[in-house]
Amino acid sequence: MSSDNAQLSHRILHWVFKVSDLKAWLDFSSDLLKSKVYRHEEFDAGCEATCNGPYQGSWSKTMVGPSDEKKHFCIELTYNYGISEYQKGNELNWITLQYPGATQHAKSHSSKWKTEEREDGSVLVTGPDAQVWRFVEGPALSEGGEPFHSISLNTVNLQESLKYYTQVLGMTNFAQEGEIPTVGYGKDQTKLQLIQVQGPIDHKTARGRVAFSTSSVPVIYKRAVDANTKVLNHPTTLPTPGKADVVVTILKDFDDNEICQVNVEGFDALSTLKEGDEIIDWTERDKKNAAIQKWNDKKQ
Repeated sequence: MSSDNAQLSHRILHWVFKVSDLKAWLDFSSDLLKSKVYRHEEFDAGCEATCNGPYQGSWSKTMVGPSDEKKHFCIELTYNYGISEYQKGNELNWITLQYPGATQHAKSHSSKWKTEEREDGSVLVTGPDAQVWRFVEGPALSEGGEPFHSISLNTVNLQESLKYYTQVLGMTNFAQEGEIPTVGYGKDQTKLQLIQVQGPIDHKTARGRVAFSTSSVPVIYKRAVDANTKVLNHPTTLPTPGKADVVVTILKDFDDNEICQVNVEGFDALSTLKEGDEIIDWTERDKKNAAIQKWNDKKQ
């Protein structure tokens, strides 16, 4: 691990999903993830750091989570107007939630969402866009009740992935001998579990992204460059209308998983909520979708 890591602070923030039906995702989040909308933002053009993928049109971002975006891991729901579906890749197995009563909570929604009880006692639930969630009985990660335990990612080269996350990004492997490698920035934070597979990893159009806050984007960026690893976006300042700007760099790991590192000051300012941040204007969204559909029909 780099010697400068002791001077840096990091926190895992969220996983980004591209969604085809925002209402369905919010319904699922309320039912299964015990989550609410923190903030909703609309954009007229594609993100400079490809936050919404390779799309240049209008899009929206909706942050959902259990209580406080500044303390808890959350889910970012990215909706691209005019895109009706995405092809699901194989990089992400599932996101695991662990807390007392988790499995019973999952099973209580089996009439509405597809559930599968596994031999290890966990329960898998399939939500919108065929995304899978794993529910496990056990204590939450922190006294604050962090329910999101880990993100399960496939890798074709476990040793190279471990080297990247520990040496380049400065994470710790919290796994004991014989356990699934589990890396992160703190015992009480949501972590990444790395699963060795034969491959290949195919992200397809539903490609997700994990985000972390850091006290120094330039240091993380330089470390990635010095290690001759992939950089998708060099440090870039991203504006959000009416809110704080943030500085981000987008990196790629050994398996081409995208990793967003954002400056902590900007993110904390961006995620400081004010009244009305959670409001979604569904009427305006319907108008925008109708206009885009009309435009697409004309082009055919």
